[in-house]
Amino acid sequence: MPEKHEKFLRLAEVRNRVPYSRSTIYQLVTQGRFPKPLNLGARAVAWLESDIDEWIALRIEKGRAIAPVAPAPGNGKSRAGSVGKNRAEVSA
Repeated sequence: MPEKHEKFLRLAEVRNRVPYSRSTIYQLVTQGRFPKPLNLGARAVAWLESDIDEWIALRIEKGRAIAPVAPAPGNGKSRAGSVGKNRAEVSA
């Protein structure tokens, strides 16, 4: 079986995959909430594609694990059509 080669993603490619600006990505890296880039040279960094894919998968998993929000309490009656009416007209 051939060995899988890792792909490096530069910042522009990472930004195409996640909804964050450059500064937000680096802030999250500093906070330990986003994968750290690898140094490629004196002024070049890149992220491993597998690290970004794993981070995205974890965000999806966490988002789906959040319990659904319960509906607001009420009597079940719709208030549609009550716009512009005063309380006496609505309750009549």
